[in-house]
Amino acid sequence: MRSTLVFCLILFAIVTSLRATTESEPNNTPGAVGVVWCENGQHNGAFSYTGDLDYWYFYGFPGDTVTVSTMGLTTLDTIIEIRKESGVILASNDNYGGTNQSLVTYTTGNDEIYYVLFREKYSQTGSYGFQIAGEFLSYNSAPEAPLNFNVSNGATGVSPYISTISWNWGDGSYGGDWVFNFGISPESMVPLNDTPIEIRNRNGSIELPDALMGGFTYFFIIDFNGMLGYPGSMPVYSFTTAPLHLPVPFTENFNTPDYMFACTTPGAPWMNASPEEGNPGAMMSIAMPGVTSILMEKGCHNLVGTTGAYLTFRHIALMEPEDDHAYVEYSADGGTTWSIFPVSAYLGTGNYRLPTGNNPEGPCFDAGSYEGWADYETFSSTTGYWQTETFDLTPWAGSANFRVRFRSVYDEEEIGLGWIVDDFIIQATAITVPDAPQNLSVNLVGTEILLQWSAVEGISDYRVYSSTDPNGTFLEDFSGVYNANSWTAPTNAERLFYRVVSVTN
Repeated sequence: MRSTLVFCLILFAIVTSLRATTESEPNNTPGAVGVVWCENGQHNGAFSYTGDLDYWYFYGFPGDTVTVSTMGLTTLDTIIEIRKESGVILASNDNYGGTNQSLVTYTTGNDEIYYVLFREKYSQTGSYGFQIAGEFLSYNSAPEAPLNFNVSNGATGVSPYISTISWNWGDGSYGGDWVFNFGISPESMVPLNDTPIEIRNRNGSIELPDALMGGFTYFFIIDFNGMLGYPGSMPVYSFTTAPLHLPVPFTENFNTPDYMFACTTPGAPWMNASPEEGNPGAMMSIAMPGVTSILMEKGCHNLVGTTGAYLTFRHIALMEPEDDHAYVEYSADGGTTWSIFPVSAYLGTGNYRLPTGNNPEGPCFDAGSYEGWADYETFSSTTGYWQTETFDLTPWAGSANFRVRFRSVYDEEEIGLGWIVDDFIIQATAITVPDAPQNLSVNLVGTEILLQWSAVEGISDYRVYSSTDPNGTFLEDFSGVYNANSWTAPTNAERLFYRVVSVTN
């Protein structure tokens, strides 16, 4: 604004004349006390005596295209002029379209007061009406819908990496506020801005979440109001993203916010969290009675050039055996249809089978998949619970749009904690399972326990686990990961059993 003081003064004048739709004498000069505001809408006046002139005013913002018209609102031969306070005529019209009425359009260059002069060509008396539109600042009318979106309604092939949606605010929006709602269905849209944002210029925009899902339809609507709270309206917009192609090999460890998975069930979210010290991120589906939650890859993999591929991931399924289901699913058509991985594709060591309760749809994981998960209801630490799964993707080697998702289904009971997934990998070569360490020995050396074993070729590190029960849960030692074939620890009064695991990249 050119002057806060000037704007406050005209604001006072505008507020005191709200809903003033009839002209008031004296208004024959710009400075006359009867000159009133003409906001967007229809207004009425009268030429009360021969040679009467009527001035009105509006506040223009740079780029406002203001149209004033008496078309169909009088039988008099009107002339309309838009002027500066100094009297300079900026635009005028007489006999628009071969009629006695007038229509004038002017695009404002500065944010200032503009005057509209009405006069009768032959100085006759009588009443007239006029319509004015195009003002950004218009208090007593509902704001018009935003326009000129950079993503048109119903657009297809929109880049999944689109970062911003932008638009222009409609007439009468100045001084109002807005909230942008966004989601994967009209029913699941949520606000992207936590608090309403005030409208101060014609340009509006909102930042979108990192990388949208490819080949997916999104919906948005803006809730907005004018300065005095009159609500505006717009339809729900939608757009569909172009396919997003993910490479092979592909790794996602969920350690940064731009991970390439998304939850497609907003009411039952997967959330990113650090499940343990030293692990920056994993995805967690929290058990909620009667709820299904889905975590899906944002894009697809082209497996056409592979003779076979393999999926691996680490997870912990702290879910009620038989009644809560952790499904691993695939789509060979980019996400249009989904199927559960069959038992024949499973290469892991867990109990991957068809459950017996809660309307099973296919094989799945739950707390009964591994003996170490049996105490899932008293779970307090992920240490020792992680399991690595492998699925053979060879049957889908011809798919150009292969996609994976994790779907958790919970029954009505409040039992279990949920499903944790991490370190997702798709690669085109077989998973190499390393040889197990051999010749493990335990000896007391001074005040320390010394573990030694034969070195294993082709591995990245060893991990050491201990337990007080050879048939119980072995917990990973907190001292870390080792790449030497020996390990020491202080002695204590407990009888301990040790397990050493070799790990490849």
